Amino acid sequence: NARACYAKSPFGAGLSMLRHARGRVSSESIPHQDPEGDGIVTCAAEPMPAPPENGRLISDIEPAHIQAFLDIFDPGFHADNIDRELPHVMVISTGRCGTMSLYHLLRGTNVVPHHAYWWHVSVATRWEMMCRLVDGAHEDLSCAKLWLSSRAAEWLSAIAMGKPMVALNHWDAIFAPVFMALHPRGKLVYLRRDPERVFESFHRKDQFQGNQLEPLIYEFNPGFRWAHSDVSQEQMIHWYLDFTERFATALAATFEVEVISADRLFAQDAGEIARLLDVMGADIPLDRAVSHYGTKINEKAHKLMGVA
Repeated sequence: NARACYAKSPFGAGLSMLRHARGRVSSESIPHQDPEGDGIVTCAAEPMPAPPENGRLISDIEPAHIQAFLDIFDPGFHADNIDRELPHVMVISTGRCGTMSLYHLLRGTNVVPHHAYWWHVSVATRWEMMCRLVDGAHEDLSCAKLWLSSRAAEWLSAIAMGKPMVALNHWDAIFAPVFMALHPRGKLVYLRRDPERVFESFHRKDQFQGNQLEPLIYEFNPGFRWAHSDVSQEQMIHWYLDFTERFATALAATFEVEVISADRLFAQDAGEIARLLDVMGADIPLDRAVSHYGTKINEKAHKLMGVA
């Protein structure tokens, strides 16, 4: 079953790196994961394919590559269009960790939550952003500017209302450095759920689709080219969870990243919920927020594929 499959992977223990993290974190307070093996192993211990000549597979992400991106990236006219700086929030997540519930909590408050957007960049654009951050290949950053264009309507409408925007869509997470380059007062939150439970939810409810980040085979010569790697869905889910953790670690080397436990939220931990409200800047009474987390939202029980 899904949970047993997860437990047999080296990632079952390795993905606990942030499980007990509380409060503001830095690169020093998040241990860097270096699991044994090739990093993508399932119950069947399927090997990773070798990358083609002049190509490579997505692996780790260096904090220096994020800083190098910030040093070279110019938001251009997008920055000129913002005449009022607000403390917008971007939530980093894998999905299946309570973003829909958070969206419903924040609706109608002094912040503007977005779980779905009017426009999306293509999957290939998200993949290119990921590969450029991993490789430090910042010569062509049109993918980052394209994402800025796709999100302009949301934050400009938030500015018009005088309310900070809270970005909740996990597809956008890889653009966190772009978000911070545009919003100097911006804040990053890593909404993190027990990875075993996330794996089970992805696997049992068929939630991991081709729109997610994947361990691609890619190259930048002469331009960005990629191919799907020959790995199972279970391997991709393991990789995706691990990469998200590594990405959060890399982000924390440059920015302050608030780690919020989704498990504690749904356990109605008043202290964790109070921290969430504080970082969001939300004017929601604590007792109301605690009561909110007593109800599951977006459980998608109808999509269960079997009993794990």
